[in-house]
Amino acid sequence: MAKGYLTAVSLVMVVAIMAPCIDAFSHIVGGSLGWAVPPNATYYDEWAASPRIFGVGDKLVFPYRPGQYNVYQVNKNDFDNCTQVAPISMYARGPTTYYLSGKGDYFFYSAIAKHCELGTKLHISVTSDTEGTSGDRFSFELAPETAPTPSPHVSTHDEKSKSSAAISSPTLLPGLASALFAVVLVCVVKDARFGKQQ
Repeated sequence: MAKGYLTAVSLVMVVAIMAPCIDAFSHIVGGSLGWAVPPNATYYDEWAASPRIFGVGDKLVFPYRPGQYNVYQVNKNDFDNCTQVAPISMYARGPTTYYLSGKGDYFFYSAIAKHCELGTKLHISVTSDTEGTSGDRFSFELAPETAPTPSPHVSTHDEKSKSSAAISSPTLLPGLASALFAVVLVCVVKDARFGKQQ
């Protein structure tokens, strides 16, 4: 009972703290592959294709290790030709988070070695003023919680003290505190950098 109460209170606290931060959709570029040389040249085109929608205020998160990849934002001509005649911005300290500040086309590639020619390049179109999506969202339902079956044996004094100590000990608090700190940090960084493109 006490553990369920603590979990419920913790969940409410996390939602209350995160609510101001949840105003955009984060797109993890490349999904499970991340930002890397893809298995085929059209991989990132397929990742960015419908039903994915990019909206104003959304974030592109390019997961990569510094030194192995980078992210160049370029114009269409540089994108098509894998050139660096007029780069718009360059990022080398991965992972890179890029805020989509307005509607239009955005072009990115990795400028290390032949990454661009091998398909480490992304073109997206921001078409929505509202938060984007990754397509159909999955739904799930939690199984209803059932009452525990009472134990047929009589507990000893030591077992009772261990049991009550386990229920009253704040085992969730260290993890919760870390999660809350991370959420607050993300919100502070986001507020400090919104409008700037990282």
